[in-house]
Amino acid sequence: NTSASHFFEKYVNEMKSLRQFLKLAQFGLDRATDHVESEKLIHKLLTRDSGISQAVLDPMLASEDIQAFAQKQKKDGFPYLQRLAVVRVWSILEAVVDESIAHILSQVPWSQLPAAAKAIKGPIVEFLEADEEARNDFLLDSLKQGVRASLKRGVGRFEALLEAVGFGGKVETLVGRTILELSEVRHAIVHRMGLADAKFISRCPWVTVLNKEPIPIEARHVRCYLAAAN
Repeated sequence: NTSASHFFEKYVNEMKSLRQFLKLAQFGLDRATDHVESEKLIHKLLTRDSGISQAVLDPMLASEDIQAFAQKQKKDGFPYLQRLAVVRVWSILEAVVDESIAHILSQVPWSQLPAAAKAIKGPIVEFLEADEEARNDFLLDSLKQGVRASLKRGVGRFEALLEAVGFGGKVETLVGRTILELSEVRHAIVHRMGLADAKFISRCPWVTVLNKEPIPIEARHVRCYLAAAN
């Protein structure tokens, strides 16, 4: 229907915008790093031949810390950018599922919902007095608790919710594995500064990384996450 198409269109547009941003950011960072090298060369020539101070150069790019950071980021494939992208991919995926579930719960007749959705419980008076947005949030949060979505891993947390409202379906093995990796990498970035731990190694044994070492995140990984999320 129109509402479902609206959710899907928003989701596709957000993913498209993220792809475009990553391309633009990658280009900009490449150029900026090249500019750092140019600034260093110019500074060397000017100070050697003319005695001109470093103050005439771009004050930001003249910083040795910035120069070192830029060079290391380029050498490693701009991992800081890739980490930001991972968090954003997951947030878009999570948002579109939440919004879709809330819409289904508010629009589908109660009698047509599966038993898991009908099992939602809560204070009826407060629910009836709440506005539509608050009701939708309450229903979504209650359903998440009911199906224990937070305890599921990867795509499982989304499938548990979708199945509870009658929209479950089969997920390809490779897609499921990639979404699992995305969720675990995102969790490591947000909660462990991007470092692997025993749980990550156990859940994603195909990722080559040692305990307490940074999880490798390159542009190719982000491309895989984006493809799986679509």
